[in-house]
Amino acid sequence: MPEDAVSGSPVLGPAGRAAIYAGSCLALPPSAASERVVEAARQVVERAFLGPAETAHQRFDGPGFFAALTAARGILATDAELARSSLAMLEELGVSPNAFAMDRPRLRAVAPGGHRVAGTHAAYALHRDTWYANPRAQINLWVPLRAVSERDGLSLYPGALRTPLANDSESFDYAAFRRLGGFQSGRSDSPAAYPRLLGSPPAERTVPPLPRAGRLLFSAAQLHGPTPHDEAHTRFSVDVRVVSRLDHRLGRGAPRVDDRSRGDASAEYDFGGPPAGAPA
Repeated sequence: MPEDAVSGSPVLGPAGRAAIYAGSCLALPPSAASERVVEAARQVVERAFLGPAETAHQRFDGPGFFAALTAARGILATDAELARSSLAMLEELGVSPNAFAMDRPRLRAVAPGGHRVAGTHAAYALHRDTWYANPRAQINLWVPLRAVSERDGLSLYPGALRTPLANDSESFDYAAFRRLGGFQSGRSDSPAAYPRLLGSPPAERTVPPLPRAGRLLFSAAQLHGPTPHDEAHTRFSVDVRVVSRLDHRLGRGAPRVDDRSRGDASAEYDFGGPPAGAPA
């Protein structure tokens, strides 16, 4: 079997990956596995936040919300059911450990009005994941735990894929970022630790509406970020990042127009147990 061959759905086969690298953003309906991912994640979130996920912001102040979110992320990182369901969700799309490097599922949260809370600017900053030393061949899979609309979904700017944008990615070194604790450190004293768009965002924005457990696929090079919102409910989501080993090795992927970061975050993607010695 060729190194990049996959079984099941061809969504992330060679042609599908090429389309995403070229700028396609795919909004897919829920699947059996994505529904299981959502159910597993919701159970952990609702234990950590002492009640329904949608009203989590009503029970915690800013520091308390962050502490509960950190606890939920820690539990999900080792949750066996989430791991099984996430791997099944990736397999539905044609992803296998033999052909892909896979990051572990990550929990995100955006509370109503959270964009106005002091110290949260980094969480809402528009960015490309490639500014964080993620490879051009990386594809992101984003799954909301409840239905989202144009008012509170994930903001994407596909028209900016090939346009150089002012940013501070030259200050980002993945090894140093890891030493500081990575995304879970809670540090806000080093703006360089969180590369972001400098200046005004592009005029054209899309926020794909998705049902609960819907699946959104897009390139790591797409400019994106949480949509600040004042809707009634907290928005939780899970995302998983995958990299075709063959595409990465051959230099395939989305355009690299403005990334000056250093390192390779995907070198540590070991979700699913890729075989020892597999090419990166």
